[in-house]
Amino acid sequence: MDEQTVWKGTSSHIINTGTYLLAFLVETGFIALWILFGREIRQTGTLAFVAALIVTVIPFLVVLIKWWQLKATVFEITSERIKITVGILNKRMNTLELYRVKDFILEMPFFLRLFRRGTIRIITSDPSNPELAIVAVPKAKPLLDEIRRCVELRRDVKGVRQLDVDQVDGNPAG
Repeated sequence: MDEQTVWKGTSSHIINTGTYLLAFLVETGFIALWILFGREIRQTGTLAFVAALIVTVIPFLVVLIKWWQLKATVFEITSERIKITVGILNKRMNTLELYRVKDFILEMPFFLRLFRRGTIRIITSDPSNPELAIVAVPKAKPLLDEIRRCVELRRDVKGVRQLDVDQVDGNPAG
């Protein structure tokens, strides 16, 4: 059976709403100051003018960087693994084999539910990815069900079963 893509996407920009709103308010304040005191700033000299211009551009740059970072983190869920590609200029791809998944958590806080989004947390036995969060994705419940189905199928194909060992006083119980 060939590996098939189940879902591919990024987190929603909703998670950056606070940053975007704060940047908008700060930028609005800077523009108001330019309107009120622009002439005085230009008259004080080149250094003050350049400094004021740079400070005015900073909120825009923060929004641009946050937007770009979010779009540069791509999750691809296939029938065999989860691939996470991260990076703006330099890309890094990390993979998580589905048979290593131990548990799932679906988080749907009120703010995300307003936009029909949820966060899927995946607990794994992978030492490099003990927990993976796919934040603010649409249709989180059906996606979680599909991931769970693929995990079970992959475990059956690989003949892998999760073994839970309880510990009592630091010693494995048996």
